[in-house]
Amino acid sequence: MNQTTRPRVLFGGTEFRQQKQRGIYFYAKSAIAAVRAAGYDTTLLTEARDNEHKSLLLSRIYHTLHDPVEHRPNRPRMLARYLEQRVLRRHFAREVAHDAEMLTEEHLWFLRNFSSFLNVPRIYDTIDLATRLPFSPPVDLSFAADHGQNVVFTTAPTHVRARHRRVKLVQTVHDVIPLQVTLQSDRPDQFFRATQSAVRYSDMLLAMSEYTRDRLVDLFPQAAGRVKVVYQSIPADERLLRLSEQPLVQQAVLSKFGLSADQYCFYIGAIEPRKNIHRLITAHQVVAKHADCPLILAGPVNKRYAADHGMREQLGVGRRSPGPSDPSTRYIGYVTEIEKLCLLRNARFFAFPTLSEGFGIPVLEAQTLGCPVLTSNTSSIPEVVGSSAALIEDPYSVEEIASRLQRLLEDGEYRQQLRRDGLVNAQRFSQQSFSSQLDAALREL
Repeated sequence: MNQTTRPRVLFGGTEFRQQKQRGIYFYAKSAIAAVRAAGYDTTLLTEARDNEHKSLLLSRIYHTLHDPVEHRPNRPRMLARYLEQRVLRRHFAREVAHDAEMLTEEHLWFLRNFSSFLNVPRIYDTIDLATRLPFSPPVDLSFAADHGQNVVFTTAPTHVRARHRRVKLVQTVHDVIPLQVTLQSDRPDQFFRATQSAVRYSDMLLAMSEYTRDRLVDLFPQAAGRVKVVYQSIPADERLLRLSEQPLVQQAVLSKFGLSADQYCFYIGAIEPRKNIHRLITAHQVVAKHADCPLILAGPVNKRYAADHGMREQLGVGRRSPGPSDPSTRYIGYVTEIEKLCLLRNARFFAFPTLSEGFGIPVLEAQTLGCPVLTSNTSSIPEVVGSSAALIEDPYSVEEIASRLQRLLEDGEYRQQLRRDGLVNAQRFSQQSFSSQLDAALREL
């Protein structure tokens, strides 16, 4: 890529259409900030309904990003849009400058890292349908060249290509878990098609760990020469980090949930089979004979998983308000970003006995905030934490999880050592390092 002209990077990703902000969402925000910090001009691919008046179009873009579910069309309209774009073989793209004065909620503050939006009505619906239909070729994003975009950067494997010679396609692969485990509800056929397209048509593939790179190359050997390992940064808003340092803010959050500092252990994330939460709950019940250090759980619940493992009551599934029948385990539902930061800062330790991860950002978030970490010695986790966390060799063993929990509950000196080691380890994953890695990768195009 010629660096004498100002490169322009078009970011595309469907995670901004989801109400649940999961790992890929936070990766996307970090990647956008990192590329912007490296000096690239950044644009976001959006899909709002078009309008000739730029102010109205911009307003629609913001509203679609703020509440994407509300603005999704019904299926007949989605299919009609897909057929229109396929038959006409063109996309009606319009670029509109970002309005820095637009008032919005905190979850959209990442938009300040964009200079503009490239809007193509229902582009992500078209991509979704193309991914679902076995006979459909990938969606061509060559229209990016008409607006001076040098690079299309997707934040996850996407069923797209860019035929235009002036457009380079960079796609991110976080993991290949849906193809290797039975614990994911994602449809493996759709994930395979998206990943296969990424491997076939991308000029560069970014893997979040050596573990992910190796698994990807095992499945698609032809990708070997185009995969770059780029360790992502810890996603954190500097303003919220500073706010979470304030004692009064921390105390307000603890009071809201009826907690005291260092008197609870904490898990936040999806409560689903791959995260191994039912074994964590059982192990905690074994060692927590008294409810003086309850296990606090936060995050979205997979209802089937909760039902299959007898956790419906503990996780408040089907009840009007969350709350456990077992005092040693408490589910507190959804927490805001500032609440998450404060709860991590004050937990005795963070428990994350995952079965498989492509990277493992939750453990690094905890370490950054000085929270000791208990996690699994599996998949990418040892690559990310090294010896800075308490590692479970067999996360399927309730006995071993219980043994590790007990030491963390009782051994204050051990927790202090993990706290110190975690803070040192987290420094490897700074936003500056991430920005430098992405810059170096983009310069190779």
